[in-house]
Amino acid sequence: MGLIRRLASIFASTEKPIEVDTLVGPQSDLPPFQRIGLEREAEAVKANAIAAIWIWRGGSTGCYVREHEQRDGQVFLIRGSWAEVKGLLSPADGYTDTIDKPLEREGCRCSFDYKFALRSVPERVLSPQGKAAARN
Repeated sequence: MGLIRRLASIFASTEKPIEVDTLVGPQSDLPPFQRIGLEREAEAVKANAIAAIWIWRGGSTGCYVREHEQRDGQVFLIRGSWAEVKGLLSPADGYTDTIDKPLEREGCRCSFDYKFALRSVPERVLSPQGKAAARN
């Protein structure tokens, strides 16, 4: 189980707010932007997100990581999501756990636009069953 899934299961199993520091170590071990990215993804997984669309924040004060510009608009599935487990999603541009994430690398200011419903993901990532379910 990946770190994000492990965090999400811990978040979901408690009523009390959990600080990322208690799960991944002291704040000094995790740069601020990585903390933000980790917290956003853990919350999205906890809320049953099924996919994430990469948003490139380029320009003079944005992301300086070259390959991130190429990811703009790409759809990454969240491994083990309810929609993937039910076979409603087809392979997209990859999985969120197989790439460096927004804010993870130095100079990155990108983000994910998390998707929670079949109707909110591009049709190209829906399986035939997913397309039928999205219409209902």
